[in-house]
Amino acid sequence: MRAEVSRRAAVLVRGTIARSRVLSRLTKSWRGQHLISVARHCSLVRERRRFVGNELFRPPGFRAAYRLRNSDVHIVLRVRTGDAGVLREIIALGAYEPPDAVARILTSIPTPVRVLDLGGNVGIFGAFVLDRFKCPAIISVEPDPENALVLAACIAANAPANWTSIQACAGVADGRVAFAAYGSAHSKVVGDEVHEAVVLPMIDVFAMASNVHYVKIDIEGSEWPILADPRLAQWSATVIVLEWHAHESQPGDPREAAIEALSAAGYETAAEPAGDHPHGIVWGWRSAPH
Repeated sequence: MRAEVSRRAAVLVRGTIARSRVLSRLTKSWRGQHLISVARHCSLVRERRRFVGNELFRPPGFRAAYRLRNSDVHIVLRVRTGDAGVLREIIALGAYEPPDAVARILTSIPTPVRVLDLGGNVGIFGAFVLDRFKCPAIISVEPDPENALVLAACIAANAPANWTSIQACAGVADGRVAFAAYGSAHSKVVGDEVHEAVVLPMIDVFAMASNVHYVKIDIEGSEWPILADPRLAQWSATVIVLEWHAHESQPGDPREAAIEALSAAGYETAAEPAGDHPHGIVWGWRSAPH
């Protein structure tokens, strides 16, 4: 009897090990990783079944509209791209959840909050702002042609919200610059020597939007000329949330350089803890409209 029990137990253990190996191989495969990603991201939208169906059966790049979970604000995502990851970063992980001091300032502004979104990507930050504030006015600046098409679709889906977009690079002077358009959140201004670069317009952000409350900057290294511009100290922006990047930064610690630049312009600051990533978030705020 004991021998039979031991034999059955051994068979059960071997079967469990075999299944775990199969499961391990599956989860490490591209298909397994995709299924995990779909399961993780579908809860961030109201149309969960449609999201799953699109991700499993639609071709890569197919554009699909959804609503944010617990909201009537619309977003547009491209199937099987990094768009869902940006959605998770902003909505699930709270990349732009403000510190308490900043939240108090933004909610105390008596007029509709005027937002300048530098690096609009596909509009998820803009949708986050629409969901958070009553009747905000948003200007999104996004140079990448593919991203800009999705952003325009997102804005149209949320009409009649006071939300507009400008297809250009954000900078400190009007002109034209070389730009690597990857159709993702990693598109960026580059040197003329980059073979894949296209030439796109650049706009002076200080001149085009002088009367704003809240500025978000995520422009893959092009933030450094903006931070170095003396006009930053006179800007009307009460709140700035900046994603700094080691790309194009000067020698030294780019996180500390971003904090110092905002502090020198008269902002109180709060930053994510230092880490090994080549990017991070810094908040800057003034206690009263400037």
